[in-house]
Amino acid sequence: VTSGSPDPSLSSLFGTGYSSAFSGEVATFTILSTDLFSNLLSIGGLKYDMSITSEKSSIRPQILDLNNGYYSVFYTPKIPGPYVLSIAVLGTPLPGSPFDLNVAIPLPPVPVSAEFLTSGAAIEVMFDIATNRGGFEDTVGCEAIFADASAVVLGTGCEVRFSTARRLVISVGSFATIVPGDDIQLRPGVIRNRKETSFTSAGSVRVAAPDTVVQPQAIVSAPATISAIDYLQLDARSSRGAAGRAFVYQWGVVPGGASQEAVMDILRALPTGASVVTIPHEIIVAGETYIFQLQVTNFFGSLDQAQFAVKVVSG
Repeated sequence: VTSGSPDPSLSSLFGTGYSSAFSGEVATFTILSTDLFSNLLSIGGLKYDMSITSEKSSIRPQILDLNNGYYSVFYTPKIPGPYVLSIAVLGTPLPGSPFDLNVAIPLPPVPVSAEFLTSGAAIEVMFDIATNRGGFEDTVGCEAIFADASAVVLGTGCEVRFSTARRLVISVGSFATIVPGDDIQLRPGVIRNRKETSFTSAGSVRVAAPDTVVQPQAIVSAPATISAIDYLQLDARSSRGAAGRAFVYQWGVVPGGASQEAVMDILRALPTGASVVTIPHEIIVAGETYIFQLQVTNFFGSLDQAQFAVKVVSG
């Protein structure tokens, strides 16, 4: 079928750009031109008269003739608010023209995930869209990006850096207390979209454990044999896999000997951060073999256990 003369009353619009758009973002829609019999025009050449106006602004759209009956329209509104879109061809308005067009402020970037890296020394935060990096090109303190309470749990000297426009890396500081399952809250008024046309980001994101958690290794250093007149020292400071934090240490001794209960009383009284244990010679008995137990747990909850036997001989 050969198409005839264009009929504006049968032209159609496709896309969202003729009814809604975001300030600072390119909006687009398509005009489909047809003839009196609703046949798609196979050639271009039509001259569309188009205006986009509001009380505060007017926009000059660009019209791309695809020479096949389709016309692509592009425009970039700068100011949000209600607009009127008018379209005519051959002096006749298109069906529905003028159209109500709403230009909104773009939604801000949203943090969609936060996850510890395997080392435990850093946290990766991902945003759904490209950000303006908070306006920072270099590494800054956590308090520049995160609310005060979150900056505290991230540790003294915590730093942040955008490695890409969507990826934020937190280098956890000293004395950090944040663990998987905690939420970190953004500081309002800092992060916007890349073009800085959006609202600012707000809210919080929950921190997850890494897919691969570092596994600890409990290591006890102590003499295998000791004189009954010497004190006994057990040292777990060589244990590995703490993921950048202090281990939780739990000490024990296998029961059954003459003074194991007295030794256990000492071990029960230790703080959880005790990596070195000293047993006075007054409570160890010559001829006994003490089997000590150690469990180390990192802040991810991963743990390991070790045993170490010490034989006491006469002094």
